[in-house]
Amino acid sequence: LEPGDVLTIFRAGEKLKDPVTKELIVLPAEESGMMMIFKAYEKVSYALILNATNVIAIDDEVRNPS
Repeated sequence: LEPGDVLTIFRAGEKLKDPVTKELIVLPAEESGMMMIFKAYEKVSYALILNATNVIAIDDEVRNPS
């Protein structure tokens, strides 16, 4: 990662159990916002949240925007 990189933040999909088949179903990840890296080091980076459409939590995943 480098300063200026923009990433999309995703909340993991909810896990549900199908009441009929008892099968575990995982819903798709939901976009929570966008962030921009402003300081990057070898083991940690700092980012500014540009926008948030949902609560952002520690376990959220970040990816390149598509």
